[in-house]
Amino acid sequence: MLAGLAAAAAIGAGEALATAPDTAEIERLAAAYVAASALAERLSAESNEAQEAFDKATRETPIPAGIGVRMDAYLGRAEIEKSTRESFETARLRLQMLGVVDRAAYEQAAAVLARKRDDMLSRIDAAFAEIEAERERYGVKAKLDAFEAADDAQQAALVALGGFRCTSTAQMAAKARALLKIAEEEYLPDAAVEALLRSFLPEVA
Repeated sequence: MLAGLAAAAAIGAGEALATAPDTAEIERLAAAYVAASALAERLSAESNEAQEAFDKATRETPIPAGIGVRMDAYLGRAEIEKSTRESFETARLRLQMLGVVDRAAYEQAAAVLARKRDDMLSRIDAAFAEIEAERERYGVKAKLDAFEAADDAQQAALVALGGFRCTSTAQMAAKARALLKIAEEEYLPDAAVEALLRSFLPEVA
């Protein structure tokens, strides 16, 4: 299909194509993509392994989440902080009847609850700071950053291949075969398709 599109675009533009089988650059671009893809796949596996090891070590770390309540760390900081605030607010509301009888005693008890709530929120901060330090020790962020850089390089290599401007039927066939082989294994991103289509258009000075 891609080979047919390339041929149709060239014919429609009325271009005279050379016949020299100069496909070395296309082969180089295709090989660069294969190498970038292999690296991205390897780094993805390493990133996943680091994340899984980190999750296994920390996901069930108990975190205080309210009065007499603990929650596992995997539930996330936002959810645990929400639980803590709700727990202390419920306790404060239960004291309101005391305020009807003795306003000063109610305000004193409410202030104590507020201090305990703030202390517990500080302990939650410290617990998640330790978890984040553990995440760094497992190399989760570094490995994820490495994978994302490799993934960007893989996409750039594919865009370069798709954007190559062919000057011969041999080049067009080689480019189409390379892209078709890639398309059999994965979805071509929009950027690569756009580069391919733009390669059929006359160059703009």
